[in-house]
Amino acid sequence: MAGKKNMARTNLNTGNNEHIDKNALEILKDTFENTNRWLQFAETKNGALIGVNGLFLFKSVDYLFEILNGKLKANIFIVGFMTAVFFLAIILALKSFFPNTSVTKETTSISENNDSGRDRILIFYGDICMYQNPSMYLRDI
Repeated sequence: MAGKKNMARTNLNTGNNEHIDKNALEILKDTFENTNRWLQFAETKNGALIGVNGLFLFKSVDYLFEILNGKLKANIFIVGFMTAVFFLAIILALKSFFPNTSVTKETTSISENNDSGRDRILIFYGDICMYQNPSMYLRDI
């Protein structure tokens, strides 16, 4: 008789855990869909910035060649500075396409013995891999 009660409790707990796992899975899916939408927006914006800065860069280089050939009277230093600024803007926009896979020291205050995920960034893969099993990760979500 006691064995049947324990089995019933086990089945009840298993059903509850499955419900929690499904709920956590739905939350994770929603979170990652939202993250993907933001990444798509950011990459589209950076692509547009690269295109506009590229247009300005090529036009400023064209002005530089016209100044050097004597076809245009303008200050070469100002046009050269504008060209450098547009080139730097393109380099910075291209850099933003590469993901940041490190966490700064200010955000990592986790001790090695601390099993709590309160100080972890739960979408950063470096912190996710610190969990010993998936249920601990789901608990902290």
